[in-house]
Amino acid sequence: MNSFHSTITPEIASDVVAEMYKLNIPVTAKTYHVWFGHRVGWYPEMTLELDRAMTRGKAVNEAYCDDLYAKHIATDSRAAALDEAGNAARELIESVLSSVEGSSGATSEYHDVLHEMGERLGGTANASDVRVIVKGLVAQTAKMEGVTNELQQNLEQATTDITKLRQELVQLEHESLTDPLTGLNNRKALSRHFAACFESFHSCDELFCVLMLDVDHFKSFNDTYGHDVGDAVLRNVSTTLGDTGHPTAIPHRFGGEEFCVLASGCELDEAIALGDDIRQRISGRQLKIARTGKKINPITISVGVALVKKGDSDETLLQRADQALYLAKESGRNNVKCERDLAQKNAATT
Repeated sequence: MNSFHSTITPEIASDVVAEMYKLNIPVTAKTYHVWFGHRVGWYPEMTLELDRAMTRGKAVNEAYCDDLYAKHIATDSRAAALDEAGNAARELIESVLSSVEGSSGATSEYHDVLHEMGERLGGTANASDVRVIVKGLVAQTAKMEGVTNELQQNLEQATTDITKLRQELVQLEHESLTDPLTGLNNRKALSRHFAACFESFHSCDELFCVLMLDVDHFKSFNDTYGHDVGDAVLRNVSTTLGDTGHPTAIPHRFGGEEFCVLASGCELDEAIALGDDIRQRISGRQLKIARTGKKINPITISVGVALVKKGDSDETLLQRADQALYLAKESGRNNVKCERDLAQKNAATT
């Protein structure tokens, strides 16, 4: 299955906190969540609002971040987990800064001692005094070596902790973009993919198509066999969508029994053929109830296809694909319709 997510480097946690320090924004669970979400693009609407605020010179302070958190993030199921990650990042960075500052102070002290003892050595020819000065240098050098070793150990531990934190954040991001039942990309991921497709369309005229797919008579699976079988039907459809064989076809669970596939670099006829291939492979499968071995009713899908046009948005493109999908439903289900079919229908009724 194709995936699409922001790359999180090992330094991202510290980068986010450093940026907040630079802007004099206190690092709290909420403010960190806002800035981290902004950095990796988890909340597109919030990112747009925050970018506009900064462009217009609005005071982006703790209160404003708290408002963004309440508006865009508070209801997100990952909030608590990311809050913990934010606190961990802040504590980790403060610990490293403290170690570096301590080392810096010790280095300065060591420099002063060396300077002082150098002057003392230059002003004495007494062997006894020289021994005392050298003894002091050895002790001070040993002390500095201990500080350096401690700093090295702290930095090594910090590297380990940051790597672990990065892995946790990567996992959180993956979960934020994945439908838990089917394992497909979710609606949030769909927004990202739309943005990428439209960027390629506007910059280099790369076409893309939207395929809207709906499981026919899905309610009957739940009513006849129970919700466990209904969930199995959705997972079965998802498995087929995740293995289309088309290199740029990215499937998403749109909601309920509806799915959406974005196919970049794809003409309308190619997308229609892709939709029909998916339809045939799904209808050709026969599922059984595991505990009884009883076969369930055949699974079929209806598909609607639309090709991007100048002036399109996510909404207008999805609307055309959805209208084509409902035309497929009206035409007996288990078939594929596209916007050309819609145009022919509309022409026939006028």
